[in-house]
Amino acid sequence: MVEEIEVYQKIVLSISEELKKTMEERRILETDIQKVIHFAECTNFKIFNPTNNRFTSHFKEGNTTFWVQYGKKDLTFEIFNVYSHRLDLE
Repeated sequence: MVEEIEVYQKIVLSISEELKKTMEERRILETDIQKVIHFAECTNFKIFNPTNNRFTSHFKEGNTTFWVQYGKKDLTFEIFNVYSHRLDLE
């Protein structure tokens, strides 16, 4: 059985070893980051900081919101910071 690859899974990430350790501690997966970037790039729902040429965006899945700070070079997305929270504001 061949598993179908989702569009977001084709996004190429560049993540430092230090940030990978942080992601592991925070239980954030690369697929979580790919979903945020896919959402941000498809909807343009992102904030650009011209002082460091980085974007910040978020994506909510279930009761968890994932935040990613990233830059783009050619077809690769360099990840600078990630975090998540589980909070619903009503």
